[in-house]
Amino acid sequence: MPTNDESGMRRTGVYWAREETDDFGNPVTPDDPDFFRYSTVVEGLSMAPDANFEERSGLGNAAGVDKNRMQEVHELSITYDVERFFVNSDGDVRDAFADAAQRTIDNNLASTHSYLEVEKKETIVPTSTWHSYYFEALENDAPDGVDPEDPSSRATRIVGYGRGCYPEEATLTIDPEESAVLQVELEYRARKSRRYQFDQPDGEYIHVRSTDSDDEGPVDLETVDGDQNEQLGIDGEEFTTSSSEFDSLRVHLPEDLDGDLEVYAGDSDGPEELLTVIRGAESYDGIEGDRGVPLLGDGELGPEEDDLGEGLTSLGTGATYMGHPVGQHMDSTTITVTNEIEENGTDEGLAMALNPSELEIVATPTVFGETESPEKVDQHMIGEEGALRWSVGGGDVEIPRAYCQNPGETEKEEGEAVMQLETEYKALQPDEGDLLQFTPA
Repeated sequence: MPTNDESGMRRTGVYWAREETDDFGNPVTPDDPDFFRYSTVVEGLSMAPDANFEERSGLGNAAGVDKNRMQEVHELSITYDVERFFVNSDGDVRDAFADAAQRTIDNNLASTHSYLEVEKKETIVPTSTWHSYYFEALENDAPDGVDPEDPSSRATRIVGYGRGCYPEEATLTIDPEESAVLQVELEYRARKSRRYQFDQPDGEYIHVRSTDSDDEGPVDLETVDGDQNEQLGIDGEEFTTSSSEFDSLRVHLPEDLDGDLEVYAGDSDGPEELLTVIRGAESYDGIEGDRGVPLLGDGELGPEEDDLGEGLTSLGTGATYMGHPVGQHMDSTTITVTNEIEENGTDEGLAMALNPSELEIVATPTVFGETESPEKVDQHMIGEEGALRWSVGGGDVEIPRAYCQNPGETEKEEGEAVMQLETEYKALQPDEGDLLQFTPA
């Protein structure tokens, strides 16, 4: 059977969870998190961790003589079909786009997100295992009883995890010509992100150790469905072993380690093959270590997936401005939410301090009709303000106080049948509520 390389053909689920803050105000994944699926139809995603090394050269050198680690920069993005309305009847957020568009009374983001991308592969060849990479490519020493050159073919999970994800830009597209379904493109700036490869056990015991003899502390093991979990104690370079067998695995560290955490599968007598490694502080110049991925505990992965599967249609979506149609005909609309996220360096660790500042919401309906250009120019020139509302599947999306920032350029070309205007409406702060508001049907 040929290999199935990393691509958009892999079975992948992408999830988000609203975060809490720790005692220092830093966003963290909550205990027992409910990770909601963005959509059953994800058109694309991107994850770009940047270690942000700075080279030093100095006088007399044509190239860098060494490098030093700076604070990390993390960007993530996802484009997906909207399959549930943005809030429910109680006003609770049900789609990630709503958190990007709303602020608290203190002008903070309504919530940051934890991001989880789970890619499944039933079988990988032995040379693609983490065992092969760690011992053969990186030439680490294998413990007694482990053959560094003889891994077996296994199932694997590649997990992308981001925490402290700040929605920086979110665009809702209503375009019946391109798609009959509403789409969201969401871009995050994150405090930390990592990609882990968890090669999966097959009814085997789990053995863990650190590469630092002084490391102590807990490590949490959990099956991918969250039904089985066990906490082991780390005893430096000595192995500790699970009390039962696991048929799938994710790993979480409640605390940083100095050394790397090595996780093996084997029988009750000892380890046989490496499944994954969680890097400790020594791999990051002694600054801080990784923690793996959060446990589900009493939470769920996709707790409301029954609500998904049917896209919110862009057909029959009427749009009005001040109670009248936005245009005689509307070709498409984009609603773009931009949160300015300021990055500031700190001496606290690898994560930069992220803080939201200005919020801008701009709607760009593309319209055409018999008398669109004089109407839009007049709205712009007199500075008219009013409510801009879209009736979409499941409810209404509204900018309660909008003005025509740009009426669009009046351009005509030889032979064209229709002149379209890309008109821009910008949101101003209303007397009450958010710049962009959601009312379920």
